Amino acid sequence: MRRKKVQLYTDIYDDSMWLINLVENLLSISRIDNGTITIKMEPELVEEVINEALFHVNRKFKEHNIIVKLSDDMLMAKMDASLITQVIINIVDNPIRYTEIGSNIEIASIQKGSMVEISVADDGNGIPDEAKGKLFDMFFTAENANLDSRRGLGLGLALCKSIVAAHGGNIFVKNNSPKGTIICFTLEAENKTIQTLRPLRGLREDVGINEKTFDSRH
Repeated sequence: MRRKKVQLYTDIYDDSMWLINLVENLLSISRIDNGTITIKMEPELVEEVINEALFHVNRKFKEHNIIVKLSDDMLMAKMDASLITQVIINIVDNPIRYTEIGSNIEIASIQKGSMVEISVADDGNGIPDEAKGKLFDMFFTAENANLDSRRGLGLGLALCKSIVAAHGGNIFVKNNSPKGTIICFTLEAENKTIQTLRPLRGLREDVGINEKTFDSRH
């Protein structure tokens, strides 16, 4: 009986958080597309932003193997750190929700010319080619038998597209090898010498970002 109650409370909490995120994502996309949010561009360490995002990902992250691979520990990019933190959270949240327990999720970064590319790769079932071009559209979800239709409204990646575009970058999807999906986005690189490392300022309230804290952090 106690186990059933715990499961019921967990389901209620998950549904409540889903509804909150739904409304906040809609508001966030509208604000960014309308230009009502000021993008606070500053040089930031990519490693710190990735680590910050991993503090706030879906609570089911422990069911997967998350690996971070950085080409350079001192890699920097120009960004609004709180907004890009949300981009990484939303992208990582997809394989956490929709790939099998025990799957591998790899977050990587590399500088390519004047841009920094951040990627999130998984070894799930992948996304059909015909769905890739619409993946970042609002209310679009790829056909997937394992996907919970209540949560498949396609807003998280649409918000990512709006944030990355506001930074002057691109976001795209490609196949992983031998299977799975890679979602990548780019930001302008920052090559200044680091004088003082500033702590991240926390998540932006004006884009409806939820702060989640876990007992065990990476």
